Amino acid sequence: MVLRHLAGTLKQSLRIDEPLYRYGGEEFIWLLKSKSAEEAIKSARRVLATVGTTPVPIAYDETLRLTITLGLALADEMEDISSVIKRADMALYEGKRSGRNRYVIAEP
Repeated sequence: MVLRHLAGTLKQSLRIDEPLYRYGGEEFIWLLKSKSAEEAIKSARRVLATVGTTPVPIAYDETLRLTITLGLALADEMEDISSVIKRADMALYEGKRSGRNRYVIAEP
C-alpha cells in the first residue's frame, strides 16, 4: 500500500516524459531530463517536498508521513546505463548513511 502510494505520488510530480521504474524492493529509477546539475537539484527538491507533504492514509483518521532519499547521477549519451545506475545507487546509499530524506549527486 505504501509503495503504491509513493509510486503514485512520484508519477504525479514528474514530467510526462520522465519515466519511473521500480528497481528492487523499495527503490525506483527516475529518468530525469535536465540540462544542468542545478536543474536536477531543483527537481530533486521538488520531489522531496511533494513526498514529504503527501501522507499515506493508513487508517480512518491516521496517516503516515514518508521520506525518501535520492541518488542522482548526471549522464551523457556516451555512458553505459548500467554505469549510470551504479553511480546513482552509490549516491543513494551515501544519502542514507548521511541522514536520509535528502539527495546526493554522484561523482562523474
